[in-house]
Amino acid sequence: MITSKTESPVEEPERNESKKVSSNTSSTSTSTTPAPAKKINNDALFKKSSGSGSGSNGTNGTKEGVGGNNNGDDASGVGDKGAKEGSLFSKSYKGGGGGGGTAVGLNLNGWSWSRPPQVNDNSDATGEITFKIIVGSNGRVRNVIQLRSTVTDYAVINKYKDAVRVLTFVQKAGANVPDESVGTITFKISAK
Repeated sequence: MITSKTESPVEEPERNESKKVSSNTSSTSTSTTPAPAKKINNDALFKKSSGSGSGSNGTNGTKEGVGGNNNGDDASGVGDKGAKEGSLFSKSYKGGGGGGGTAVGLNLNGWSWSRPPQVNDNSDATGEITFKIIVGSNGRVRNVIQLRSTVTDYAVINKYKDAVRVLTFVQKAGANVPDESVGTITFKISAK
């Protein structure tokens, strides 16, 4: 065995000590500031009426509008009193007023109809149906073709198509019409 009294030149490896790095940046606060609360639109809120005589709380009041009708029996007052001859168990409303029915538009140069189409439509269909029509020189409809429709019930569409087939047209004064005239008829249907 050989022994030596001299120290060996073994170097100790450098240790990588984790050093704390101090940054020069200013420290940011980690506390979060609350987001600003959304502002409430007071006009969109329901406000309870104070119940005064001129208020509009739905039970008493004199102002017209939502919640302000009085539904009383005074004929000169505000409200929806109904008709004396009306029935509580009626299935339809009668009397004047608009709503419901059919509007018809004709686009046929040189012709007008002797009478508008009569359709017995008791359905609840609403929408628009447009037909292309071909009219002969004698004023009778030769052909009816459905161009477009927003009504999906074919039974309703066929009622209107049949009404167009039986139409007769009258030549406008001074109009020179060809042997075949092509035009359109549009029905705008609203529920009755």
